[in-house]
Amino acid sequence: MKRSELSGKTIALAGTFPGLTHGAIKQALTSAGATVTSAISADTDVVFVGQRGGTKEAAARKLGLTLCDAAQLEAALAEPKTKATKTKATKATATKATATKATATKSSKPTATKATAKKAGKKASKKASTSASSSDSATPTAAKPASGISAFAGKKIVLTGAFVTMKRAEAQKLLADAGAEVGGSVSRTTELLIYGDKAGSKLAKARALGVAQMTEAEFVQQLQGSGAVSSDAAEKIAQAQKDEQQRMAKVTKAVERINAPQRRKYGATIPELLQLYLRVFAQRPDIHVYDHRAGRPTPSSTLRALQGDIPDEALAFAAGVGPLEFNWVFAEHKADRSQYSSGYRGGRIKLVGFENFRWWPKQSWQKEERFKEDAMFDDFVAEGNTRLSYDKGQKRTDAALVFDNANDVTRDPLGSIEGYITDGAKAGFTWYWQTGPGEFTDQLVRASVPRDTSPERLRALLQARGLSEDEARALVTWLGPDAVVLVHGSATAEGRAQASLAASFPMADVASSRSMDIEMVTRLASSSDPLPAAELATLLEGHRQFLAAGGAGGRWETLSVSGLPMCIYVGGDAGGGAQAVFRLKNIAGADLRQAALAYADLSGCYAQGADLTGADLTGSVAIDSVMEGARFDGATLKDVDLSGARLAGASFNGADLRGADLECADLRGADFRGAKLEGSRFPGAKLDDVTR
Repeated sequence: MKRSELSGKTIALAGTFPGLTHGAIKQALTSAGATVTSAISADTDVVFVGQRGGTKEAAARKLGLTLCDAAQLEAALAEPKTKATKTKATKATATKATATKATATKSSKPTATKATAKKAGKKASKKASTSASSSDSATPTAAKPASGISAFAGKKIVLTGAFVTMKRAEAQKLLADAGAEVGGSVSRTTELLIYGDKAGSKLAKARALGVAQMTEAEFVQQLQGSGAVSSDAAEKIAQAQKDEQQRMAKVTKAVERINAPQRRKYGATIPELLQLYLRVFAQRPDIHVYDHRAGRPTPSSTLRALQGDIPDEALAFAAGVGPLEFNWVFAEHKADRSQYSSGYRGGRIKLVGFENFRWWPKQSWQKEERFKEDAMFDDFVAEGNTRLSYDKGQKRTDAALVFDNANDVTRDPLGSIEGYITDGAKAGFTWYWQTGPGEFTDQLVRASVPRDTSPERLRALLQARGLSEDEARALVTWLGPDAVVLVHGSATAEGRAQASLAASFPMADVASSRSMDIEMVTRLASSSDPLPAAELATLLEGHRQFLAAGGAGGRWETLSVSGLPMCIYVGGDAGGGAQAVFRLKNIAGADLRQAALAYADLSGCYAQGADLTGADLTGSVAIDSVMEGARFDGATLKDVDLSGARLAGASFNGADLRGADLECADLRGADFRGAKLEGSRFPGAKLDDVTR
């Protein structure tokens, strides 16, 4: 299509055209005498189709309209004007010879052939302003392209809030014409949220999901010079911002008194850190997040009304986050979570927000309590929730957090909001974390990367989960070593190895606080004289008679006396014989193959290299014993207590260890091939280089 054929035509544009905005193209087509419309109809003469023509292209094809591609559009805009135009320009300047010559020279230059169209893009503005006659003959492509609008092409964008410079519908159309996919709701696939004043839940959700955000001011700045926005758009926004700053001056000052120290300390504010935390925490493969809702940010008018009526820390928190609910369970409880209270078998936080904030006076049934008024902060469960509270003689701005525990009829002080959110995050906001670490926190930590993971390694792991370097640094600085709760152990090779061990050795991933002076036990036992063979034989025979007389079936109660193990046998009344006691005896290298040692006391014994192949040690106790290199192949060790025992290099080929307790046992290099381990426990055990 030639430029001369554009005049009088009704033209529509579909899709995007690299290097040109719809506004610039419309201006050029209009100057050529065409009418440009945004809608496709039977009255449309020509549709120029660029990249991602979308529904407009489909509608044009359905109506059988004339379609032209981007190259044809470029050719039409780049074609020189007719000779009549040139002649007219020459006549208009013919009053002076020198002017005529100058005009004729400029008019006769080829201005927009295809070969020069690309060059014209950079020099367009300069050429267009050279003179009136050169402007007449200049190529329409020389109109200044909007470099900013093309940045939105192909992006999934959502708009929210009230816009100052244009109606939101106009902004949506502008973006759609530029090739953006404009949606109505925020999701994980949203690439950008552009928001104006009084943005609500969409902004909150974008922040929670980590979706990129752009203010109206930034949006307008991107479009400046494109013709897509009015020339005074920036001034309008600046004035609106100035007015808002004046209205919010007192609030801003109070909020900044809280936020500035937090930024210096952590690199981000507590509301920002909380939202980053939840975004990463939700990625753990061992949990199921079934409810993550973020309400709209607290409106400016609400913040102004609250200022002076709540603590500045609460005001700053309200300015940073609105209502927020986050519920999770461990993945194995996903199917049955609906049978229990929200957060049980996992964790929960439910911040009610401040938009409907209200102080409640103490009720008559609370007359024994000291507080004057309180207000809901975290609506954990009906039987326990966190509240802002202040006592008689204090002001509302002195309020601090308390946990109102209806189960125990207590109001436990929790202190500041910063401390509350920080402690909750370190605990994974697990079930009733406010009352102290519980089983769910322990389970969470056990399945996380090791607590001694370096800060550098933690930051790298967090960046791998979608955080920027600064965001990752802020989270690690905030939580310290407890940042490990954000990363499941499977994220590292060490963690995967530990998980594999835990799968083979029950509770191997569980930490232990057991303590015993094993070094002293070892010194005492190893320094004693080896047990003579005759005495060993006497002990074994007496124990055989003990078992035959009904001595089996009792249980051991263990305790520590002056750092040494002490075991007391309860039950198993025997009518004869003598129970074998090897406590602190030296039986190193002893031949105890097939020995009947069920319910015997081997606590603290020194049995290095002993051979107990095929022996029966059912129900016996051997805590803190030294049995390095001992052989237990084919032995029965059901319900044996080997906690704290030194068993490095020991062999348990085909042994029956069902129900055995090996807490804190040193099992490095031990061989467990063919061993039965159902019901056994290995918390805190050393399992390096074991064979299974």
